Amino acid sequence: MKKTLSFFLLLIPLMLGAQDFNVTVSIKGAENRPVRFAQFKDLDFQVVDTTRADENGRVNFLLAPNTPKGLFRIYTGKDEYFDVIFGREDIEMEIDYNDAENGMNVIQSFENKAWYAYLDMEFDVMNRMEMLTPLVSHYPEGALKDSAIAEYNRMQQELLRKVREICDEAPQSLACHMAAVRKPPLMPAAIPSTQRLAWLQENYFAGLDMNDTMLLNTTVYADKVIDYIGTYGDRNLTQSELEDRFIVAIDKLMTYVQPELGVYSYIVQYLVNGFERYKFEKVLNHIAENYITEFSCGDEDQKKAVEKRLESYRRMAVGKQIPEFSVPDADGNLITLASLQAPHHLLLFWSSTCPHCTQMLPELEKMYQGKLSQQMDILAVSLDKDKAAWQEVLKTGNYPWVHVSELQGWNAKIANDFHIYATPTMILTDAQGKIIAKPITLPELRTELRNREIMD
Repeated sequence: MKKTLSFFLLLIPLMLGAQDFNVTVSIKGAENRPVRFAQFKDLDFQVVDTTRADENGRVNFLLAPNTPKGLFRIYTGKDEYFDVIFGREDIEMEIDYNDAENGMNVIQSFENKAWYAYLDMEFDVMNRMEMLTPLVSHYPEGALKDSAIAEYNRMQQELLRKVREICDEAPQSLACHMAAVRKPPLMPAAIPSTQRLAWLQENYFAGLDMNDTMLLNTTVYADKVIDYIGTYGDRNLTQSELEDRFIVAIDKLMTYVQPELGVYSYIVQYLVNGFERYKFEKVLNHIAENYITEFSCGDEDQKKAVEKRLESYRRMAVGKQIPEFSVPDADGNLITLASLQAPHHLLLFWSSTCPHCTQMLPELEKMYQGKLSQQMDILAVSLDKDKAAWQEVLKTGNYPWVHVSELQGWNAKIANDFHIYATPTMILTDAQGKIIAKPITLPELRTELRNREIMD
């Protein structure tokens, strides 16, 4: 008993020392408004506390002693927010939304003083470099161009010195690690404009630590990835051509990331989330075939979740057989694949709450005439919950095809079986239910049908 009591008494100083961290912010423009405090975790900002600012716009949040370092976001409205670095220290700041240039004042917090000082310098340097780019890229050789090149290079070195200054003062600070990876590529000023994009694509990650696990609770890697992928974008390309380019980008990116560390899982999941949103299934299948197996053992649950999503894409890829289904129409009659008799079938997943869907229906009706109506059945699967809302939309036009709905919204069995995550979604099959195309838009559908001589 005495030994137990003595041990407990020894713990008291440690328990008393484990105090919460304070985040105190005065927000001009948020007086008496609700304010949300969100933590970046699992690739998203998750609200951890909500309060109301006082009459002076002042709010206070408490973070537990065991809260990991990371990025937090303070929301005062749907699109009004600012980010705060938590590096296990008390934070006090002032924000003025009406003064974007001078509206941030960090009163207490090394991390945030250093981070916002870096961001200010980066913004200034990048703007000045952008103004100099035409001179260094296109201007004739001479003193003016030489001066512009010297200034261009000097500004890049100035930004580097700022990063070194932060890291020399506090090498283990989150601000140091974030700035070290966020900093833009140091492109030689003399590179011709025609070669700049190619240089960026080849050298974007040179010298960066793409395996820094301290950044897992920040958006830094997400920001770098989306910026890099964007260098491969081209509005003049078809979706298929774009996907081929993005696959090249992903393969280059992943050579910088070690599979056994958590950053690998972070980046793979971020890529899956992004390309899933835009229905780039060729890219998703490439990720599934080449990168999911490299997840570390510590990420087993995440790996299973992502594998399940990507396996759905493999099952629903062009050339695969669609799942069996049995879905009721408005009168309760069950519709199956055998109910469709035409040589081709179009499955359209839509909802009355989806504006793009309701705009698409009249256009699809115009297409569905003559030869096409003889060659293709349409099964319109509503992902509504409200039968009246579903039927009301159908009254707005003459849609001469089969309409079905489980009235279970996104929980509908057919939505899960077909891995539908967005509306509208179109799947074109042959008579046996083999997928022959997954057009994103009506023009793509029209092109596919004409190429297959299904419509005039």
